[in-house]
Amino acid sequence: TFQSNYGLSIFSLTVPAQLYVSDGQRLLVWNNYRNINTFQETDYAVGQDSKDTNYNDNGGIFSGVSINAQTIGGGYLWVIGNSDRIFAFKLPITNGGKNYSPDKILYSGNYEVGNVFWADDKTKVPFLASGLVFDPVLNALWISDVANNRVLRINDPIGQAKVDLVLGQPNKASTGDNAGQPTPNAQGFANPWSLNFDKLGNLYVVDSKYEGGGNNRALRFNVADFVSQRGNIFPLP
Repeated sequence: TFQSNYGLSIFSLTVPAQLYVSDGQRLLVWNNYRNINTFQETDYAVGQDSKDTNYNDNGGIFSGVSINAQTIGGGYLWVIGNSDRIFAFKLPITNGGKNYSPDKILYSGNYEVGNVFWADDKTKVPFLASGLVFDPVLNALWISDVANNRVLRINDPIGQAKVDLVLGQPNKASTGDNAGQPTPNAQGFANPWSLNFDKLGNLYVVDSKYEGGGNNRALRFNVADFVSQRGNIFPLP
């Protein structure tokens, strides 16, 4: 059973198609999910010693914190773990266990090993992610950076991982929230959270704090406004 479900996703490009559910400090995986029965046990549990347990702080890859969001793109499952780390698992998932190896981990600039960089000056990008979605057309991973009230587009996340477009900030220094005092950021968010695309490629951002508060709104950004502008990663669409 679930204890702390933070999201789910599917991967239907293989047979059998897989279902992924985040649950506290583990990722649950079902094979051939279209044909499973009610209460059927999971096939794999990633991040735990076994699929029958959900220990706290057990030293697994997710370091005792919740998995916040999941989405599929580019043949990978993208999982936020610990907020300042994003795991990319090559699909399909083929096993489980406490230390199942991801294909790559994106580290925030708050880490010495930070490996996400600004596209203009190549310095490290700090972030605390609370939502993500992958754009297969541009090979870009969008993340909501709740600590800095912004949304980041990470180009080529499996490769060079550079942030080439930002929503909610006119520059790197303006990290205040939209509703903050005494100096609110008029272009910003107030705790951006879940992200998703519609079938036309427009991006939706849920801008609301946990259990209410903040701006309590959802914003749509048109896909036409995401055309790269060389040398300008803060276009403020």
